[in-house]
Amino acid sequence: MKNYLEEAELPEHTGDFECMAHHEAGHLVIAADQKLMLMSEGLAVAVGPPARGIAFYCKHPDGSDRSVERILISTFAGFMAQARFCKGNGHREYPNAAGWPIPNSCDLAEARDVLLPQLLNCDLAKFGEETEGLIEQHWRAIEGLASVLLAKPFEELTCRFKNGKPWFEGSTTAKWIRGDEVVTILSQLGISASCVAEC
Repeated sequence: MKNYLEEAELPEHTGDFECMAHHEAGHLVIAADQKLMLMSEGLAVAVGPPARGIAFYCKHPDGSDRSVERILISTFAGFMAQARFCKGNGHREYPNAAGWPIPNSCDLAEARDVLLPQLLNCDLAKFGEETEGLIEQHWRAIEGLASVLLAKPFEELTCRFKNGKPWFEGSTTAKWIRGDEVVTILSQLGISASCVAEC
């Protein structure tokens, strides 16, 4: 089996690209920890400025509160992993939105508009603390997955969502790890994950 971690030689990148790589890795590592299915599209980061990223995992609750909570934690994990990396490396940090453990962003909009209406009396601080603990617990895996992504060559991504919209508006120059490769990398880091084409 190919050892992705031993072969990861890191080129120079701008700080926001490295931060975004850790952001997307944070989503997928914590999604796997929460037993959510990863998707075959994997994760990618496109050049900026600013760098933009995307991570694919199943975000459809099964109707139970705990299912919604797992998705909420995985959603929070992106910015919390990014903050952990940026703070330790002197890169730009983003302030959290009022009353939230993450900044104002598409992740926040997803958490606020899609997930929270399904939870009654939700304690955001509790979920923030739980996510932060998971980030610390799995930091080696987050760094490992981000490092493999950063070591990938740049490629021109023309991938599109089912509605025809491109993954990234503007620049299509990106680094990409497909979902099956993510599963292999996480296995090498001691995290069990599964990948599906559709949720």
